[in-house]
Amino acid sequence: MRVRFYIDGFNFYYSCFKHGRYGAYRWLDLSRFCRRLLPHDSIDLVQYFTARVKPVPWDPDQHKRQREFLKALGTLPDVDIHYGSFYQKPRMMPLADELVCPLCSARLGMVRRVNVLRTEEKGSDVNLAVHLVRDGFKDRYETAVVVSNDSDLLEAVRIVRGELGKKVGVVQLKKTSVFADDSDFRLTLRESYFRQCVFPDTVPLPGGGVATKPTQW
Repeated sequence: MRVRFYIDGFNFYYSCFKHGRYGAYRWLDLSRFCRRLLPHDSIDLVQYFTARVKPVPWDPDQHKRQREFLKALGTLPDVDIHYGSFYQKPRMMPLADELVCPLCSARLGMVRRVNVLRTEEKGSDVNLAVHLVRDGFKDRYETAVVVSNDSDLLEAVRIVRGELGKKVGVVQLKKTSVFADDSDFRLTLRESYFRQCVFPDTVPLPGGGVATKPTQW
């Protein structure tokens, strides 16, 4: 089968690394990883959708770590990176534990608000959906594999399957997949898939220099 992978970078990161159990394998060669998931199919392209993060007070070096990872990914000829936008701005928001009385569950009349720094990624899910449908329409794959658990992608998946007649598989990032009723197959993750597919600690860059694995994540 001619296969293309479509990876929602932030969804994948938070599901598997930040809040998942594969945090030790963030320095991941996505090309090898996808081929490990489907070793008997012809994978011509891995499309990775993300946004360039910015430093935040509680993690001032996160953009540096991501930069090294993106440099390493950029050495892979069969991986295309598509960028959305990353926003951070202060916003007044209510304190969650003051919305409801803990004793009687009654809604409180006066709620304190605090100024928080909100970070938000925009555009990756839309970009993924557009490329998924366009590539299907242009017959660039027989099977698409979506690496995400974002319900915003459901309609695109339904169009690809129902109107274009393509197969769509999903990588199961959580116990319950939003694509359970809207996919042809699901791929289950195993720790060995990650362990066998990490980059070397330093990755030579085509123009000289190296991308270096961060010492701390």
